[in-house]
Amino acid sequence: MNKGKFIVFLGTDGVGKSSITNLLKKICEDEKKELIIEHWRPNLLPPLRKNKEIYTDANDNLIPNKKVGLKNKLFSLLRYIYYTLDFFVGYQLKVKKQINKGNIFIIERYFFDNMINPLRYKFYFPFLDKIIYKLIKKPDILVLLTCDSNVAYERKKELTVEELTKNQKDYLQFLNSYGFIKCTFDTTTNKSSDIAYEIKRRINL
Repeated sequence: MNKGKFIVFLGTDGVGKSSITNLLKKICEDEKKELIIEHWRPNLLPPLRKNKEIYTDANDNLIPNKKVGLKNKLFSLLRYIYYTLDFFVGYQLKVKKQINKGNIFIIERYFFDNMINPLRYKFYFPFLDKIIYKLIKKPDILVLLTCDSNVAYERKKELTVEELTKNQKDYLQFLNSYGFIKCTFDTTTNKSSDIAYEIKRRINL
């Protein structure tokens, strides 16, 4: 049996991450291959707040750690440690298990997104991020989806066009610094199905 793959998808809101990964899942199922998709982390550990995403909505007030009280800083640090643990334990007990079976495991955003958009998750520990980044399991392939910011805004109006533009620059900067297998796909005008098939071809799923 061939070894599976661990793939991370990055991209700002509105680029079509979920649509394309779900299409990839269907394509793989049609070919009798198993593809598992998770959001942000392996999700072995349950969320601390039931029915609540860890990251914030665009309307939340994002306050840098230096401006919040000690109690909030401590709570943020404990949450950071808890969810970071999932990247390590979750990989060993969940992701690696599927890869060894020959399956494909996709995580949208992953720990990298916390480094790029720390306030989105109400975390701001850049020193710890650098340490975790060195220790964390890197994906076999990193896929970055890009899109014209105005088009992305029309698809998902949670961030402003300016915020989307900045996010895309940050993602591209991160991708350029990433020293492993990576590829970029523009979703501005191309159909999600066409992109999904092209991704499958290029990363040999």
